[in-house]
Amino acid sequence: MLECWLVVVEQQWRQWCWLVVAKQQWRQWCWLVVAEQQWRQWCCFMVAEHQWDTW
Repeated sequence: MLECWLVVVEQQWRQWCWLVVAKQQWRQWCWLVVAEQQWRQWCCFMVAEHQWDTW
């Protein structure tokens, strides 16, 4: 009975651990998306500035 309970706890712990890892990956992905948007905004700004200088 105790062994069965330990297996259930272990499975729940693994599931929780996987969720934490997935959440961290999601946060990293979310951060990358935000960084990419900021980079695009900066790049667009630089291009616009360059066009302004050229004009």
